[in-house]
This record gives sequence, C-alpha cells and structure tokens, in this order.
Amino acid sequence: LKDALNRGANIIAEIMGYRINSDGTDYVLPNPERQEQCIRQALDRAEIEASMVDLVSSHATSTPQGDEQECKALRNVFSEETGTLINNTKSFIGHSLGAAAGDQLSAMLGVWETGVMPGITTVDHVASDVATDRLEFPLQTQTTELPKYALINSKGFGGNNATAAVLGPEVTRELLARHHGQRKLS
Repeated sequence: LKDALNRGANIIAEIMGYRINSDGTDYVLPNPERQEQCIRQALDRAEIEASMVDLVSSHATSTPQGDEQECKALRNVFSEETGTLINNTKSFIGHSLGAAAGDQLSAMLGVWETGVMPGITTVDHVASDVATDRLEFPLQTQTTELPKYALINSKGFGGNNATAAVLGPEVTRELLARHHGQRKLS
C-alpha cells in the first residue's frame, strides 16, 4: 500500500486476509467442512468477525451439489447472522475457470465504485436444494449501500478452496489514514 500511496493510486479496497486449503475429498465435489474452515481462517487472518461481512461473492458454479455444499459452509459461518448478501459473478459472465477469482474481485471493485450490485439474473428463484436460511440471494440488479467487508469465495478442481476477506473503501481509507496520515491520502 505504501507504494500505491506514493504514486497517488486510487485505492478502492484492501485484501486483509486470505486462506487457501485443499481437501482432496473428490475431484469435483467440494467438501463443505474444509470450505467452512477456509472461510473462517480467512476471517481470522483479516481479524474480522463473520457478523461484519456484508457481502459474499460466492463461487457458485450452478452445479447442484457444488452450490449446495458451498451454501452449507456459508450457512455454518454465518449461523448467527441474518440476511448476509450472496452474489454470484458467474451468473452474468460465465465461468472463466482459473481466472474466476480475479473476475469476482473485479466485480466486487465495481460494486464499490458504482454502488450497483448485479443480481443473479439467470434464474427466477433459488433452487430448492440450496438452503437459504440466513442468506440473501438478490435475483435483481440493485443499488446497494457499499459493503464495508466482503468475502471472495473461489474453489477449484480436486478440492482446492480459496477465500479472501476484502475491506471496502470506507474501512480501507480509515486504516490508511490511521497508519499513514490523512495528508498522505489527499
């Protein structure tokens, strides 16, 4: 961040914590316990609580078992919360395989830049096998209050799991001002 500040870059967000793990349970079917562990460890590294997360960019490949398993992990992490927003980049751009997490981060930066959150517009309802209690899946594109904290959830073949905890612009600017001084941000 110091280099970005020195060159006057517009800092939109900061990745504060991330975690990568692998479960090796199945070539394509994810393991929800290991996904949950990955999410919790990313939150721990970022030193934020699940209750602080406003928006999750889910991996959600639209495979029935994969989405069900990811939602199970998310429900467990957000078991005390109500209405955690779940977004899905793949629903409007498709799956770019290895670049998917980058697409998700780009879309999240777009939400922070515009205040518009793309909905999951490719469906008219969430599948009945996806447990939605305590999770909110906006199906329509909407203007939204800017999330302060977000998660990017990305998965890969062979049980590879990755989660990044990302601070939104407001929190990032507060931290930068505290560590580098308000004048440095101007």
